[in-house]
Amino acid sequence: PLPAQNVEPILSSCFTTRLTGTGLSHSSEPKGYKAYSSIHLEIGVRRPLTSSLAMELDLAHESREVDWMGPEKEESLGSIELLPVHLMLQYRPSLRTWRPYIGAGVNYTLFWEKSGELNSKKLSPSAGPILQLGVDRPLTSHILLNLDIKFMRMKTDFEGRQKEQIELSIHPTALGIGLGFKL
Repeated sequence: PLPAQNVEPILSSCFTTRLTGTGLSHSSEPKGYKAYSSIHLEIGVRRPLTSSLAMELDLAHESREVDWMGPEKEESLGSIELLPVHLMLQYRPSLRTWRPYIGAGVNYTLFWEKSGELNSKKLSPSAGPILQLGVDRPLTSHILLNLDIKFMRMKTDFEGRQKEQIELSIHPTALGIGLGFKL
């Protein structure tokens, strides 16, 4: 018989928490509307499918200020709360110390809890693609450090001041750092 080795099980689920900051690439049709970046908490659950594939479901809560860049001055329209949900399939090569991954999937975002001028507006939900790059670094046998970057597409439509239809596209790049806990 072979001696018992201290081998970590590859197929263990993981609960993650991340502090995430978003950079922003946004546009609007018609031009002139902009949404600010956010810093928020994100939680997720990762479930291995095979030794190199996993599914991850993430949920975040974001708040963003929205402004209209008028011809004479910038005007605040208020804030919106976002609830983005990400479902991704990840490829995770087996390495010992650092565990990189790449993922792709779908982002579904609900827009709710508005303030200011946006309070009376109905904001449409958004669905779009998401790409993810990240790495895990085990700290103990049950806790890991997680670094993660996501590139996503989201947009919402609402009625403008002159009853015109406004499409606000928010294409954030989100950089997160957090801890993972093996279940």
